[in-house]
Amino acid sequence: TGRSDFAGAMSGLLSLIRRCPARHAMFTSNATRAWTRTMAGPNTKHYDVSDGPMAQLLRIVRDGEGMTVSQLYERATSDGVGVHSRRHMKGLLNWMKKIGRVRTEPARNAQGKIVRGKNHSFHLTEVGETHIAKIDEAAGR
Repeated sequence: TGRSDFAGAMSGLLSLIRRCPARHAMFTSNATRAWTRTMAGPNTKHYDVSDGPMAQLLRIVRDGEGMTVSQLYERATSDGVGVHSRRHMKGLLNWMKKIGRVRTEPARNAQGKIVRGKNHSFHLTEVGETHIAKIDEAAGR
């Protein structure tokens, strides 16, 4: 009966892994993860850091200071940034805002008062500047 209990437990574990593919990561060794990162290229951590959509969006925000979401999306699609949709881009911008790489400012009128109902503009923070400088240096740009 001990063998059948073990087989039952293993079959339960395997069915859990099959149902939830993300769970298989806990069974991957650190050596496998390290090999995957190093074999992907010199400027790569989890995927192409220097050429990923977040790095390219940071460059766009840096170059076109004070752009709104619609302006950023137009520029991102024309430049071939790897964003799948406006929602994907806004999610990336929100994440960059959360980790302190970009900040938003509300629209203001000529007197300097905030205009309600207008789009916010995105600006790079010092953290974002140093991050994109490190990425560009590592990529040899």
